[in-house]
Amino acid sequence: MSIEETETGVRETLREFSRGIANDVVRPTWIDRLSAATREAPLEMLAAAFLVGALLGRRRY
Repeated sequence: MSIEETETGVRETLREFSRGIANDVVRPTWIDRLSAATREAPLEMLAAAFLVGALLGRRRY
């Protein structure tokens, strides 16, 4: 086996491996981002957001 054949084989293997890794990468959805923000937020801010949501949800026109 020549060096050129080995080089071509290694390049193809790396290319296929890279494609496999790129396909396995999961992009975060909106719910993933929301849950991460919730974990990082202080408890007081979560309570305030809940109260504002409850007040706006109960408002009648």
